[in-house]
Amino acid sequence: MFEELRDIVLKTFGVVDVLRAALAPLWPLVEVAFIYGSLAKGTEHAGSDIDLMVIGLISLPSNAELLEALLPAQAQLGRAVNPTLYTRDEFAQRVRDGKSFMMRVLEQPKIMVKGCEHDIVQLGGAGELGADRQTESRTA
Repeated sequence: MFEELRDIVLKTFGVVDVLRAALAPLWPLVEVAFIYGSLAKGTEHAGSDIDLMVIGLISLPSNAELLEALLPAQAQLGRAVNPTLYTRDEFAQRVRDGKSFMMRVLEQPKIMVKGCEHDIVQLGGAGELGADRQTESRTA
């Protein structure tokens, strides 16, 4: 019973801490990271993956290196982590171009892993972007 309860708490409340620990080796290169999608909206189910947007410096490692860094988090959380990686220039360009995927993501609620909503706005050069759930208890 304790193991099941621990797993539920970890999967619901500890996601941000687990992702931060997994990203620790890349932390200096990550400018902003946030969870979006069903988990951020509070509509996830047992099989939901974790959608993670990572925006970093030009020297940020490849997507393969990011995936490798996230493997321990996937194992610990028991969920797939689906990262989307952009350099700050790629991110800003997609926001300026109004790419539909990017605009949908930015308008949705987010759970901040690194940075805050203001950082996203600055990197994207855009106005107010969706809801930020950084202060909710789920990120504690």
